[in-house]
Amino acid sequence: TKNPNIKAFDRSTLTELWSYDDDSISDGINAVWNLAVTDNYVAFVNIRGHGNQGEVNILDITTGNRIATINSGAAGGHMQGIFTLPNGKLVTYGRFAPTYLQQYDMTDPANPVQEWQISTAPTQYQYAGFASEYGEVAGNNSLIAVNANNDTWNGGATENNSIPEQRLNGRVYLVDTSDGTVRSSVGDPNTPDAQGTNSFRRVAGITSTNKLYVGAPNTDRDQGYEKYEGRIHVFDVSDPDNPSLIKSLAPADYGYGDPTGSNSWSRNFGTEDTRLV
Repeated sequence: TKNPNIKAFDRSTLTELWSYDDDSISDGINAVWNLAVTDNYVAFVNIRGHGNQGEVNILDITTGNRIATINSGAAGGHMQGIFTLPNGKLVTYGRFAPTYLQQYDMTDPANPVQEWQISTAPTQYQYAGFASEYGEVAGNNSLIAVNANNDTWNGGATENNSIPEQRLNGRVYLVDTSDGTVRSSVGDPNTPDAQGTNSFRRVAGITSTNKLYVGAPNTDRDQGYEKYEGRIHVFDVSDPDNPSLIKSLAPADYGYGDPTGSNSWSRNFGTEDTRLV
C-alpha cells in the first residue's frame, strides 16, 4: 500500500542498474497485473492516479526514468490492470465500471499510441460485462482472452441462481487485437452443481499455437468425494469465431482427500509444449 519501488538488475550479474521510487504515488504494486516488463519499457499501474480512476506509468528500460503516462482520458473509466503482448503492445483494463479494454502501440514508449478502446459495459457483453475482477487477462498477438466473472453459465441475460444453467458461473471472451472486436466467448463445459458455481474465470493464457487455458477452481467431482477438485480446460481458438474444447483436465489425486478438502487445480503456465499446473 506504499509508494512503488521498482529496481532493474542485470540478469547475468544481478548488478542493480537503476531504481525508481515516487513518493507522490500512494499505492504500491501489489499484484502481478500491476506491472509489465518488455525489452523496451517498464509499465506499472498507479491505481490512485487520474482522480482515483487509475493510470499507467511508462519507464525507460535503460534509465528507469518515467517517460509517459496513460489514462482513459475524458471518457473516464478505471485503468487498473495491464499486460503486454509478445509483440510488445500494451493492453490495459479496469475492474470496476465504467471500464474499458484498450491496446497501445509502444514502438516509441515515450509516445504510446492508442490503437483501440472498447467499453466492457454490461449492455454490450451479456449479463455483467467483462470487468476482469481477478485481473486475469492474457493473449497472443492475435487474440486477447478476458474473463467475465459474473456472466451466466449459458451466456444469457437472465440470472437465476436456482437454475444451474442461469447461475453466475463466468465466461471468457475472445477479443481480436487488430480492432478490439469481440469474436466469441467460451463457457464452462461442466454445468454448475446445486451447491454453487465452478468459477470459470482463471484465464491462464493463449499460446502462439492458439491454445486457450482456463481454470475453474470450484468444479466438483460428480461423486462428491471432495468439494473443489478444480479443472483446467483447454480450447482450440485457431478459429476465434468457433472455438472448440480440446480437453478438460482434473487432478490425478482427486477423490483421495477428506470430504471437505480442496485441490483447486486452476492455474498453469509454461511453454508451448509443456504446462505446469
